[in-house]
Amino acid sequence: MTDAIPAVREAPDTPRGPYLAALIAGQVLAVITLIIWAVVAVVTVIAAATEGSVGAWIFGGLVLLYPLWPIGFSVAAWRSWGRGRWTWAVALMILAFAPAVILAVIMTLSAV
Repeated sequence: MTDAIPAVREAPDTPRGPYLAALIAGQVLAVITLIIWAVVAVVTVIAAATEGSVGAWIFGGLVLLYPLWPIGFSVAAWRSWGRGRWTWAVALMILAFAPAVILAVIMTLSAV
């Protein structure tokens, strides 16, 4: 009784190349932000230890937790890619390095 099974309509083949290139570029940017984070984290912890206040340690702890953001979104992006949700994968990868870009823009505009 195969009549009860609905016909599966195959989607037309869409090129995955641009999506994959955007995903890889986003991954590279996320890794670059983590390299910059490593330097900033060390300086922040040294400053928090010197300051000794609770606020400084809270800020230092938040800086130390930053890698969870890009790593989490990168994992979610590659999982979306594996499930065939290419647009979602690129959107999640953009979110992986968005805080670093926003912070860079704020710092650039404040220096002007």
